[in-house]
Amino acid sequence: MRSLISKLLSLSAVVLLVASCKKNDDKPNPTIGFTYSGTISSPNDTLNFTALTKDANSVSWNFGDGTTASGFTVSHVFSGYGCYSVSATAVNDDGSTTATKEVPFTMFRKVIVKSVEVIQTPPFAYGGVSWDPNDDPDLNLKIVLPDDTVYTSGITISNSTTGLFTLSPQPVTYGLGDKMSFEIYDKDLGSNPEVYLMGYANFSLCPPIPNSGLFSYNDSTNLQNGSLRLKVKYTWSQ
Repeated sequence: MRSLISKLLSLSAVVLLVASCKKNDDKPNPTIGFTYSGTISSPNDTLNFTALTKDANSVSWNFGDGTTASGFTVSHVFSGYGCYSVSATAVNDDGSTTATKEVPFTMFRKVIVKSVEVIQTPPFAYGGVSWDPNDDPDLNLKIVLPDDTVYTSGITISNSTTGLFTLSPQPVTYGLGDKMSFEIYDKDLGSNPEVYLMGYANFSLCPPIPNSGLFSYNDSTNLQNGSLRLKVKYTWSQ
């Protein structure tokens, strides 16, 4: 009997040891994100990159300009002004994870949105019904900035499928590498107006940054999402 109990205890100890080893071996894939900082006044200035990672043994970088680096914190000088798709890859014994973001390399710090022109709207609402049974929609504009600040124009373009929103005050964004959302609504007039989203288009200011110098920056961009077409005008500023 004692021999049987001893064998059972030994077997239990082996099972617990195997389970413990398996638990320790099941290390998750690393997480990864990154931040960057630096003051840009010329194409030769440096940006500093810091990996935000957990469970990583190492981090490798691809700066989108044909160059790479490794390390949890690295510095880089880009070849010129432009929008660069930068990737950071965290690696451990069980796998790897990559984070990618658009990095604007420009001496400009902010963009001021001046106007939004509605060139085309969807002809019908969901289900194929008209926006307004007896006339054209009443257009309203909402902009969601990169920091989630919501800007509403306060202007209604009545009974029209097109029109120009000249913005005042003009919204300002510092998130040149992040997306803004431009949303067009049909907002009926009256004491209890019904509001319907007609469509939206997202826009990042990073891709329009040229790499050919300071004086060739675009001041407008055409956006399209489905049947919605917009033209956004803006000004670059320091």
